[in-house]
Amino acid sequence: MDYVNAFVGFAGSYFGLTGNMFHNELYWVQKNGTLRSTKMLNNSNKIYRTSYNLVKKSFAKAKVWSNRMATLGLITTGIDIAADGQIRPSHMVNLTMAGISYTGVGSLFAGGYWITDMGFEVFTGYSLGDRLDQWLAPQHGDGGSW
Repeated sequence: MDYVNAFVGFAGSYFGLTGNMFHNELYWVQKNGTLRSTKMLNNSNKIYRTSYNLVKKSFAKAKVWSNRMATLGLITTGIDIAADGQIRPSHMVNLTMAGISYTGVGSLFAGGYWITDMGFEVFTGYSLGDRLDQWLAPQHGDGGSW
């Protein structure tokens, strides 16, 4: 299951970052590289709205795939919970990250978390979720399950 989660996390991070780094609910980057706040869309200048829609169209497919990977992440976490027979704190973090991946800025945070999580696992042998479960284990007495 770890390999499936790794693939889903990598693909979700890639599509989330690709689809939302230049266009999301807070800002967009115009074709000329200028960063614009979405607050400017209330302006009567139609050039901003046109630019916003062009950039949105450019990244639409990546956003669709990002949402598909977020759904798959929710499903794989559900399967992991069923296989463990209990909900661990790491499951809650994974569900939260998958859930916020549906928003533009949230997918950037979730992608950053996933990259950090995988980096910890590669370099230390334990993911951030593993560490969270171990840290909470003494408080719950059963490996950090809830």
